[in-house]
Parts: sequence; C-alpha cells; structure tokens
Amino acid sequence: MVQRVQSKRMLIMHNCLAIDVAKGKSMVTLVSSSGEVLIDPYEVNHSINDFTNLLNRINQFKLDNISVIMESTGIYHRPIERFFLDNKFKVFVINPIYGKMKKRNLRKTKTDKEDCFNLVNLFLTNTFKEYSKPDQLYLNLNALSRQYFALDELCVNLKNRYRNLVYLCFPEYEELFKGNTIYSSIALEFIEKYPHADIISKARIDKLQNLFKKQGFSYWKSKPIKIKEVASNSYPSVDMNDEIVSNLSQISRLVNEYQKAIDYKAIW
Repeated sequence: MVQRVQSKRMLIMHNCLAIDVAKGKSMVTLVSSSGEVLIDPYEVNHSINDFTNLLNRINQFKLDNISVIMESTGIYHRPIERFFLDNKFKVFVINPIYGKMKKRNLRKTKTDKEDCFNLVNLFLTNTFKEYSKPDQLYLNLNALSRQYFALDELCVNLKNRYRNLVYLCFPEYEELFKGNTIYSSIALEFIEKYPHADIISKARIDKLQNLFKKQGFSYWKSKPIKIKEVASNSYPSVDMNDEIVSNLSQISRLVNEYQKAIDYKAIW
C-alpha cells in the first residue's frame, strides 16, 4: 500500500489513478489521497472495452478530483492519454527520467505493480503541471511536418538507388536529362516506361513522342528522336530482360509518387 504522506494534494482530496504504460497495455491502480488502494493494480489492454470497464470501476467510487498520472513513453501512452482527456480527467504526463530520479524503491527488481505505486507516491509528494492538449491545428501542422520530412528522407534514399540503376540500364540518361532534370516528372515517367536502352531502340518513335506530347513539352518531337539515337549506340551493364531493369521501372514510379506527395505536403 502507498505510504500515507501529508501534502497539499491530500488536503484537497486529490485521488490518483496511476498508469504504468507499455506497448498495447498498461498496469493501472487507483489510490485515494489518504493512501487507500481503491483498485488493486491490474492490467488493461489499450482497447475500448478495457478502457470502458476501467472507467466504470472508477465511477463506482463517486470520487471528485481524480488525477491521472503516467510517464511519457513515445507513442505508447497516447491511446490511454486520449481516453482520459476525452473523459475530462486531469492528466499528468511526466518525463520518465524524472520519475526514475524520484523513485522511492531503489531495488533493482522491477515489477509493473511496484511502478504504479511509485507513480502514486511521486504524484502525492510533488507538484506537476497538468497536461494541456495542444490546439488541433498545431497537432495537424506537426503531423504534416513529420510526414514531410519522413517522405523526404525516403525519397533521398530512393533517388540514390534510382541513379545507380540508371547507370546500369542506360547510363546516357544522365546526359539526356542533365542535373536534377533526371528527377523531373517527365524523366521519371519516361524511364518508368522505357527503363533500358534496348527497349527504346525497339520502340516506335511516335510512341516515345506521345509521352512528351501529353506533358505539353515544346520539344516533344525532337527529344525522343535524340533519346532513340543515343540508345541505339548504348551498351548497358545488363540486358533488357534482367531483373534490374524492372527494378528501375519500379523505383522510377516510386520516386515520382513520393515527390508528388512531398510537393502536396509542402503546399499545406
């Protein structure tokens, strides 16, 4: 049982729901401000049924001033944090480093139940700032920013792979689409459809021209002629039936899709 510690929180009857969070589940206990264990520590899954059952058990005590305390655990605490915020509880999310510094139990042996009581003791003997959920616009912008940088990082890796495959399948592409134009939408679409020099050599010139014409390029006639001319004299590292050729086609499509997604995120 939690030690009976006299504090300002006790005097105003702050009851504590302590939650030791893990991935997909948590250990919970409810303790009154006087140190009485109202709900013995038990495990709940992060599901609507378990959350609702826990809430029903809490409501049976008809308590006021119930505060919820948990440690920040990256993303794992987010479901249970959301549930109690949605149900109008006061929620305190603390830095786990602070919690370790303040633990009253210094034994190396660790149990989830003991961690729950450590959190209760921490709450009853210290003052924490109540968690305030940020404005939804801020959360959306933050999520948008994280997604943008994640996509950008993935795209950089794909581009490196794309360059290597181009060199193996039709190295002259880097001269035909100079600099960053090899990452342009038209270059990526063209290389997706014609990833190897021999494929271009066998293709009809009007088919090559149509792809540029659909994109509205003024050089839609001359550029494909030049590409076909260069392809006829190219000797790639692999033949047109090699699996590497289909890999280049796939990577070209992925780079194009990621770039479009990044451009969309950047607009917002």
